[in-house]
Amino acid sequence: MFSLADTDSPHTTYQKLNIKDNKKPIGETLHGEDITAAKSGSFDYICENTEATFPYVALECCNLRPTQEDRIDFRTIHKFGELSAEEQNSALNTTFEELQTLCDKYETVGACVMANIITSKGIVTANLGDSESFIVGFNGKCPGVFKRLNSSLDHPNDSKERQRLKEFHKTKEDEKQWKKFVTRDGKRLRTPIKDASEQIISYANDGLAVSGALGDTLYKKVGLRQTPNINRSEMHDKEIYLVAGCDGLTEGNEDTRWIGSSITRAKNFETPLIQMPMALLKAAKTNRSTDNISIIIVKINPLENNLSPADGECFLVIDGHGGKEVADIIHQNFMTILQANVDKQWKLRHGLTEEQANPMGYEKEMQTELQKTYPSEEQSLASIYASNNPHTQWTPAKVLGKQTNILHDCPELSDDTQENKNSVGI
Repeated sequence: MFSLADTDSPHTTYQKLNIKDNKKPIGETLHGEDITAAKSGSFDYICENTEATFPYVALECCNLRPTQEDRIDFRTIHKFGELSAEEQNSALNTTFEELQTLCDKYETVGACVMANIITSKGIVTANLGDSESFIVGFNGKCPGVFKRLNSSLDHPNDSKERQRLKEFHKTKEDEKQWKKFVTRDGKRLRTPIKDASEQIISYANDGLAVSGALGDTLYKKVGLRQTPNINRSEMHDKEIYLVAGCDGLTEGNEDTRWIGSSITRAKNFETPLIQMPMALLKAAKTNRSTDNISIIIVKINPLENNLSPADGECFLVIDGHGGKEVADIIHQNFMTILQANVDKQWKLRHGLTEEQANPMGYEKEMQTELQKTYPSEEQSLASIYASNNPHTQWTPAKVLGKQTNILHDCPELSDDTQENKNSVGI
């Protein structure tokens, strides 16, 4: 088995994706600069690694949008599994805070972020925005549980988010005042309009469709949240499929049980792993999704995996909006900054002082190097952290490709299934 930090695995490939070719949508194998170009949004691609600790497949499709603003990434986060839940939360929250510092200059460009970190104890999900993650569990061929891992979606019209926004504006009992900050349909945060002196003078009746994101600093004034929701999920089934996707996956059909049905059908027909996201992509397009679509599917066998109890395997989905700049910053820096914060928490729990836990002075180094070497915040801090952090290992995503077909039109769930969409038997 290979961890995600194994850069020399011979079992990894990227392949070009051409969704207009119905006969052979998975094309030639990519190498070198073409892989870099694909991961930067230049063209659609699919990738797979069947030899990783947790075999996975991922794809990115521009769909009907003029540009690709999504990004995905995969890394081993060393020592993450050794930390307590509180220490893990601290490392994740600090990572989001530091990333926002790099994105502060972008007023109307942002990105939603979804990180799933698999450990020997379960899955830790950190979500900011409206991407979604699910698990589909099996015991043999018997369906297990279909469950959404992130506890909420950051939409202004979500009941929990609406209450949070009302409390933010202290307008619990004043519905008229509350409507000042959201659009008439209740689905977007209004865009503040400034005068020449940078004072907000009014709010446009259009705006941001999410109430949680990095970047988008203009919307902080109307309640944009930039701290992730963190959830934990245990793994009880013998075989589990983790599905993570941006909102383009579910656009057009918010009853997400179809995702569970599709994975169940693929499992029962012994469909190759690489075909599973292709089936989801086809179904999303049938549901008339026009947005960028990014999908990661991870196969987990809790009783058979060789993951070190000390580590965690991180699968990251970044859904950019208003431009790709913020998504690029997060893509370039998330894993490195998270590893540095995990190292810091690990050293502190072993009784080291703040200075000993941070011997290279990550925060000070970051500020100094930004001023000297990186005058533009969006440039990568990878060289700063990687040069100072002995535990940081860099790796491209692990991938493969092979073409077969699977029908996406899965059998409907029974009408008498009235359980919550986020946790239903399939």
